[in-house]
Amino acid sequence: AEAQVLLQSHRRQLLLWERIIGQALTDSEKDSLPHVCLDRLLGEDSRLAAYPAMSTQERSREEGFLRNSIQGFIGYLQRAPVEAPGGKRKATPTNRSKKRDLS
Repeated sequence: AEAQVLLQSHRRQLLLWERIIGQALTDSEKDSLPHVCLDRLLGEDSRLAAYPAMSTQERSREEGFLRNSIQGFIGYLQRAPVEAPGGKRKATPTNRSKKRDLS
């Protein structure tokens, strides 16, 4: 039961990041996108509340991890299928898996 609670918590965090970073993709300039995402995540994700209290060295290290995660989300969201009505994902030409000729 504890593992399930932990997994659900992580899932909620991933969905939160998807929403925050997805919104930033639509309303932010490309050059400022990583900075905007980081600012929004620090402001909206309660799991990052300890960040301001960290030492400069710790913040620097964690910021590197956060920026890598943000870049991963940006890449994922730019390749992700478009949301269809009813909340279902539909394939787009850029994300369909291509069949390989195995002969």
